[in-house]
Amino acid sequence: MTNEVNEIPCQRPFEFRTWFPDGENILVYAEEEGFFKIDIHSGIARLIMEKEKEEDISSIQISPDNKSLYYIRTPELPLAWASPKKTNQYLVVKDLETGEEKELYEAKYLNMALSTDGKYLALVTYPGKTSPLASPSIISIMPSCGGELKEIYRLKAKNHEIMYIKWSPDDRHLYFLQTWVPTSAIEANEVVYLGGGMYNLWRIPSKGGKVLDLETFCDNLFFIHPDGDRVLYSEFHTDSILIEEIWVMENIFTRDMKQPIWPGKTLHR
Repeated sequence: MTNEVNEIPCQRPFEFRTWFPDGENILVYAEEEGFFKIDIHSGIARLIMEKEKEEDISSIQISPDNKSLYYIRTPELPLAWASPKKTNQYLVVKDLETGEEKELYEAKYLNMALSTDGKYLALVTYPGKTSPLASPSIISIMPSCGGELKEIYRLKAKNHEIMYIKWSPDDRHLYFLQTWVPTSAIEANEVVYLGGGMYNLWRIPSKGGKVLDLETFCDNLFFIHPDGDRVLYSEFHTDSILIEEIWVMENIFTRDMKQPIWPGKTLHR
């Protein structure tokens, strides 16, 4: 590790999204233009996907061979929601060499993660045609080239939903956040008072099996260490709406897991 700082010259404001697996390029977003691939050494930016004004792009994943871009496309304009057909979200894969796009799946709600080896997609969906809370969240596995979904977990808790799913580095497990969703104005005010939604971190084998509650309340972001045995996240204090701590969860296959990174120290919003 060195203290060297390499500045990438850019002619427009960019928003960083993710690294390409080759470690030599980054994916960035320029408002009203689209997504660019930037060489971190030369600073050369190449437009790889234009953004349409009537859509939103989320959950972007890049294949390990740097050749395919996976993402979720959602209609944006209010008029689009007037048609039930257009309320769906679309899981799309784009060939970065040919520019060809292929829709792999569509549903009322989608969240997805690409496996580390690039062979499978983990999807979170709702099977119902009405409000997501009227149906349980479902975790399924699908080949990254498209095909049938294999359901591995169905959430049965009322007024809860699954989001922010990720694979472990060895692809043997899936980690996901489960959150309680308010169904009334009073409940919504309680969420705001507590400082935002509360998330529980869970784990399940990617082939299906018993789910494990990792027994923590955390923010809506978490990061898995490359060794697959540690998870970094921020945890809320239930007795305060201002204090938040950063924790690391170690040895997650044993009971004594949670260790604070900075014991006795907190981060204030």
